[in-house]
Amino acid sequence: MWMGGNVPFGYDLKDRTLIPNEPEAASVRTIFEAYVRLGTVRAMKAVIDRQGLRTRIRTTRRSDGTTTVTGGKCFGIGHLYWILRNPVYAGRIRHKDKVFDGGHQGLIDKDLWQRVQERLTQQAAERQSGSSKGKSPSLLTGRIFAIDGRRLT
Repeated sequence: MWMGGNVPFGYDLKDRTLIPNEPEAASVRTIFEAYVRLGTVRAMKAVIDRQGLRTRIRTTRRSDGTTTVTGGKCFGIGHLYWILRNPVYAGRIRHKDKVFDGGHQGLIDKDLWQRVQERLTQQAAERQSGSSKGKSPSLLTGRIFAIDGRRLT
């Protein structure tokens, strides 16, 4: 049972239950499979941008009667990480710090979910320890930014 909030990309809501939205569900599967194949979110983002995958278009109506249309844009890195870490896509639901079996159909199988989680955890550990395969072991790499937000190297 869906308790509220924005419905996750890949699903629609019917009678408080998440049901797959097949065109979006295909995009979710593409995102997970591309991440496993390519190994990094940045490489995966480049591929799905070239394929034309876009976020859901949402129309909201304000109390004054005006409407706002959002979405239909390329996925951001943060949004992609959120998708890859969201157990909803494996048919599970997170409540506070626990994860339970959900009453909805997962969009990916549990094996693919597990492979993605292992790779994300491994990459996070490499970034924190500095043992990643980066070109420079500099302590300041990725910590200094230009005024326009670009990372200095």
